[in-house]
This record gives sequence, C-alpha cells and structure tokens, in this order.
Amino acid sequence: MPFSNVRTLEVARAIVEGADQPNGGLLIDIWHMARGGIPYKDIEKIPSRFIGSIELDDADADVKGLLWEDTIYHRRLPGEGVLKPKEFIKAVQNAGYEGPWGVEIISETYRKLPLAEQAKRSFETTMAQFK
Repeated sequence: MPFSNVRTLEVARAIVEGADQPNGGLLIDIWHMARGGIPYKDIEKIPSRFIGSIELDDADADVKGLLWEDTIYHRRLPGEGVLKPKEFIKAVQNAGYEGPWGVEIISETYRKLPLAEQAKRSFETTMAQFK
C-alpha cells in the first residue's frame, strides 16, 4: 500500500516469505502496484504459492486529491483508466497464479449506481481484460 509502511513489493514479500505459512500470502491490487510505482513485471518474480489473491480495477493518470482520497473515491472499472490491466493480468498469469480474482471498485461514482448495474458493468469490463 503506497500510503503505509509496507509500500514496496520487497517488504511485502519478506513478510509473507518469512512467515512461510500455507494460509498466508499477498493480496496484489493493480491500483496499489501502479500508484506505488511498482512495475507489473516484478509480480513474475514472486513464487506463486505466496500470491493469495488478486484485485483488479483502474484509475486516472493523475491522483485526484490525496492518495487516500484517490483510492476510496476515484477508482475506475478495469479498462476505463490508464493502469493497463491486461499487462497486469499477464504478469500475474506469468507468475503461475491460479487463485481467485476480485474487482475492487471503490468509487464515489459507481457506488451510486443500482447494484445490478454495478455487477453487470464490473463483470463485463473485467472479463474484457482477459481477452
């Protein structure tokens, strides 16, 4: 998380690899990777057993407000911003990850939509990134 004391992939890896527990792993979120300036290719260096889950979303090129405000109010659906989710997905797949994928849309705009529309748009935009 770029606004915490675990803001690099190296620190996060050291924690989960040091613990070396079967129920522990990294939750890797594209927003945190991009806003933290961590190249997606670095995911490929992580042994897949230490990757617990993946979160997809997108964002504008520039941070809106404070970094915290950007993360809780201004995320976009995958493919509707500049974070290049297809490249992120490819790096995760190259790491050998086969676990769950989630969509994390923390957005002032999307939370006002009806739930059925949120779900439909999230599914459609996300699945388009896997093509």
